[in-house]
Amino acid sequence: MKPRLNTGGKTTAGGFSYNIIQPFAYLFTANLARTNLPVSAGGGVTSDKEVLASFFGWGANHLQVCSEVMNKKLKVIDELKNNLTELLDQHKMSLDEFRGNALEKVVGWDEL
Repeated sequence: MKPRLNTGGKTTAGGFSYNIIQPFAYLFTANLARTNLPVSAGGGVTSDKEVLASFFGWGANHLQVCSEVMNKKLKVIDELKNNLTELLDQHKMSLDEFRGNALEKVVGWDEL
């Protein structure tokens, strides 16, 4: 028995994090990206292609990774790089072309 999020088998009460916070992080990323300021997004960043597509598609310039490093150690860097490369190759886009391409589809609840 050990906590899901841990470093060396230990954890602490740190608050709201990892994939639980992703919906909020996506929304904040989109809201900030609309200001045309660079966005360093964080909150539930994983090496999963869908997560990378969401953060960059919603306008992130770069990502901050914490819990995923705790879970996978530094090997996550190669996973992030490889999955992002595969994602961009799949869509035949550069990161600059991909970034923010979903923003026009992100609307408020009242517009759904």
